[in-house]
Amino acid sequence: MLATYKYYYIGFIILSSFLLQRYINNVNKTSNQIQYLDHIINPHTEINQKLKKYYIFWNGNQQSTYLIITLLLQDYIIQPIYIQEYTIIKGLDIDKIQDLLHSPKNNNQEYLHYLKNLKIKQELDYKKLQELRITITKRYAEFSKNLLSTQYVSSIQKDLQFTQTFSNILNKLQPTHQPHIEFLEQCSRFSKHYKQTILLPCTKNSKIYNNLNSLYHLDNSMFSNLIFPIMNLDKEKIKINALKNKFFDIL
Repeated sequence: MLATYKYYYIGFIILSSFLLQRYINNVNKTSNQIQYLDHIINPHTEINQKLKKYYIFWNGNQQSTYLIITLLLQDYIIQPIYIQEYTIIKGLDIDKIQDLLHSPKNNNQEYLHYLKNLKIKQELDYKKLQELRITITKRYAEFSKNLLSTQYVSSIQKDLQFTQTFSNILNKLQPTHQPHIEFLEQCSRFSKHYKQTILLPCTKNSKIYNNLNSLYHLDNSMFSNLIFPIMNLDKEKIKINALKNKFFDIL
């Protein structure tokens, strides 16, 4: 009898350990995950710690690159952050993808085509960011150490309360679903758990401008850890400022 209880006890410990490990793995998979893909500058390059550091979402477009260079020329430390949308969306929708792939009906082409285009865009972004980094650091070698290696976000912490609040606000908009709305949700949810205020470059010409403006006026608490420093600019003003400071050719 004692031997039987002993085996039950051992089995319970093994099962508990397994469940605990699975829980830890699940938490890791759903927390903010960051990786470095840049090999040009070591993320631990020695820098002047007295300088102010800015965290900026950077995807290589004109407005984000403009902000990066503008702050770099003021001798600030820049921490670029890139959200890997394809990886995140694919990870969150893995069950849906599996259902579509095994569906007897040929109704999966549109969604898979969307994922394919998203992946292609992301690969182009990688290449563009690398090329821009090389160009910027060569042009402004004196500030090269200030441009830290890009943090590539492959997973964002799940937050059901945040997502529900965002969804409730979104439902007040017409139409309820608009292009690039997922990106705004990802940026705001990531920034909440990043513990650093992040600059999100957005001008009047940005694709996210209308959505951001509408959501912000409905409930700006969703963007409490985000700052929009160039919302008052447009393409023409960026061009004028960049020409004046002689870096428009980079943009």
